[in-house]
Amino acid sequence: MVRALAYAHEQELVHRDLKPHNVFVRPLGPWDDHVEVLDFGLARFMSDAWKHAPKLTAQGALIGTPAYMAPEQASGQQVDATADVYAAGCVLFEALTERRVFEAQSQAELIRAHMLETPSSLVAADPGLEPSPPLEALVARRLEKSPSRRYA
Repeated sequence: MVRALAYAHEQELVHRDLKPHNVFVRPLGPWDDHVEVLDFGLARFMSDAWKHAPKLTAQGALIGTPAYMAPEQASGQQVDATADVYAAGCVLFEALTERRVFEAQSQAELIRAHMLETPSSLVAADPGLEPSPPLEALVARRLEKSPSRRYA
């Protein structure tokens, strides 16, 4: 999934709607899978080279799925590749714990949580899980509130 996102980012594309339903895993063998990132319908070019291309979304418009939305995306700001890094952290968190990073009764509460609340650790989300410290750190860094503190 991360390799597919890295390729998209190299092409100056930000997905803006990464979620489990947009990640397809096809087993190739006992130790090998093929992973595809699907549905680039909300994708946007990051480069100024594409600034004259028609835009289907307005600046400040809320685009994406709230459960996987980076704080800057949730507040309607312009996003770059680090928003996809945050969403990938949400997907990884959910894959490991079988819980979303944040649960809420409404979309507004969910968006607020992504913008303001600190995500729990993997162990706090699933006490039976025994992640290595590097894995815990990797997920936490992907879920940083500030884009500059996430992986590039």
